[in-house]
Amino acid sequence: MGCFYASWSFSRTPLYPDSWTLPTRSPSLFEGCLLQKTEQPEGVVLILELVHSLEDFQEVPLTGRMRLTLQQGRVSVEPGDCVRVRARIKRPTFYANPGYFDNLHFLRRQGIFYSAFIPDERWIIKVGKKDRFFLGSLIRFSRQRILQSLASLPSDPGLSLFYALGLGDRSHLTETTIKNFRQAGVAHILSISGQHIGLIALVFYYLFKVLLLFSYRLSVRFSPQKIAALATIFPVIFYTHLSGAAYAAIRAEIMVLCYLGGILMGRRRHLASSMALAALLILMGDPSALFDVSFQLSFAAVGSMALAFDVVQPKSNFGKIIITSIAAFLGTAPLVSHYFYQVPMLGVLANLVIFWPVSLLMPLVFVGLIGALLHPVLGVFLIQPALWVATLLSHLVDYLGTWGGKGVVNYSLSWGEVTVLYLLMFLAFGFYWRRQWVKTGIAVVAILVLLWAPWEGGRMGPPRMEVTFLDVGHGEATLVQTPSGHTILIDAGGTQRIRPDRDIRSSWNIGEKVIFPYLVRRRIHTIDLAIISHPDLDHYQGFLGLLEQLPIREFWINGMMPKEEEDYRRLLDEIRSKKIPLRFSRAGDAVEWGGVALDILFPKSIDSKESANNNSLVIRLKHQDVSLLITGDIEGVAEKRLTRHVQHLKSDVFQVPHHGSRTSSLVSFLRKVSPRYAVMSVGRQNAFGLPHPEVLRRYQEEGIRLYRTDQQGAILLRSDGKTIEFETVLEN
Repeated sequence: MGCFYASWSFSRTPLYPDSWTLPTRSPSLFEGCLLQKTEQPEGVVLILELVHSLEDFQEVPLTGRMRLTLQQGRVSVEPGDCVRVRARIKRPTFYANPGYFDNLHFLRRQGIFYSAFIPDERWIIKVGKKDRFFLGSLIRFSRQRILQSLASLPSDPGLSLFYALGLGDRSHLTETTIKNFRQAGVAHILSISGQHIGLIALVFYYLFKVLLLFSYRLSVRFSPQKIAALATIFPVIFYTHLSGAAYAAIRAEIMVLCYLGGILMGRRRHLASSMALAALLILMGDPSALFDVSFQLSFAAVGSMALAFDVVQPKSNFGKIIITSIAAFLGTAPLVSHYFYQVPMLGVLANLVIFWPVSLLMPLVFVGLIGALLHPVLGVFLIQPALWVATLLSHLVDYLGTWGGKGVVNYSLSWGEVTVLYLLMFLAFGFYWRRQWVKTGIAVVAILVLLWAPWEGGRMGPPRMEVTFLDVGHGEATLVQTPSGHTILIDAGGTQRIRPDRDIRSSWNIGEKVIFPYLVRRRIHTIDLAIISHPDLDHYQGFLGLLEQLPIREFWINGMMPKEEEDYRRLLDEIRSKKIPLRFSRAGDAVEWGGVALDILFPKSIDSKESANNNSLVIRLKHQDVSLLITGDIEGVAEKRLTRHVQHLKSDVFQVPHHGSRTSSLVSFLRKVSPRYAVMSVGRQNAFGLPHPEVLRRYQEEGIRLYRTDQQGAILLRSDGKTIEFETVLEN
């Protein structure tokens, strides 16, 4: 019932609120209430509940929330404050590639419809305060007081882990630490869920019970079990909401409260009923939670454990721990593969190793939080034991992550495969119960597999060339797959500066977060040839992330070595350290795989007087009668040279130079190439105002069919050497 209600409710939710209008390029003034404040690699991130905008001295009502990023420094406002901000509002960023993570709908489920960046705190001022609920005010006061104590402690891995486990704040964890937790298969430890809240409840329940037993009068007059259960309710609720109240934490909170309620009423506790009640209450409060990854993983883990304990009933505590680890791993593995493209095969063993340190750490964390809440000096004293254990746990996970990385399988299951696997698991339990419906279930699974297998095979089809112009925002990344199965990646996009006039870059890597997931979904585990057209950040930076994820057999570059591009030098050092062949490519270089010929047409040599753009490698792909020209960021100077000196420029498909810049796509060059189709890789709402209207007019006047990644997402080209087919992820 809850699932049906969630699906119906979510389907009726608009993509944007009624007040949404396309943003202008000029900053706007608006007011809102600050709901959340976190520190991220790109700056301080604020979540605002918008109230109204101020236009021409009039208040225009606004609905929805906004993600506001402060790029430098800190800001003094806190959750509960009403603020006035001046910024240019934009739609949230997303990358529309096949099987992509839909960031728009993810943010919509949180009510976030807008995003904006501000340089520093001068662009935001406090205009009032708004506290809605007592619990919210208490939690905000408690967090601020605890943060004051933590601010006086020296930064180290143990403190970062304390922030994550105590306050649900993972912004202090380094990318390396998070990666080690993920590779070890214990990343769930960083998200407050059943294990954390269950340990808190268990410790306090037995603590209160033992304290009551010291009083003979109380233990005779009242039931120690019921009084202990009643007293445990407050620390459970307090910790759940202090740590951020994520879906997994709320699910655990409800299930623990159901368990405690059963003790108070003298009723038998039933895990499946508690889980169903938790799911129903969460979905009634937020129907979109059904589509949240943490919600699905949380209930998959608990559901698999409930089924496992129905089948296997270990007598020892160690046996229960083993069954819990195995069941949770098997229950979540299909979803982990689908959402995160990797399955840590050593996760069961790693969970057994860290169980005892985590069991010791969680009570110490809670004691430290209470101490910090009572007095900063007491907090510093009581937090120290938790920091020692947290540091030990961090080093242990670093070691496990190093070894666990060797057991990580890069594989992404489709929803069809996930469904079939869960049905098979459920049928396996049915065999144990000897239910009559097992035979019918097996028949249903067999039919699903028979229907699904030809469809998957039909997607692959006969051998042909496939070219995917990936949506990487403001940048380029072109994936070529030959009929023989070879893979060529030309450029890999990159995280552009947040503001073009200031050197602020994010540690978020588009190669790891956008391109790698697409490659895994396409079952591509090796890149045979990687080509960097020129050393501009939005063309090469993604390779830094890809090199850490999968093998690349060879690199071709144009040979330019710009002094100001530190990331480019770091990339070349990484290539050399991995002993990957590196070629300084020139006109005349060529390779052929499976009937697809790749030729470098330009430049013959590096012109040091020209920009990196005008030294871009120009590449021509040819598969029988079909040809494709890829031009990098060349501008008018290079286009004129190509027009004069290169004979074979005519191509059926043409990648628009320099993202549609006015200085490129000269009419004479377009007529020399004479393409039927053109593909433009350009970012949505980019800071450069691309593509230029004059360039769009040139393509229209020349009768060239234009595809754009900002409007249509990734663009897939398929060719058997005679015909060309296009497929886009989005409609215009």
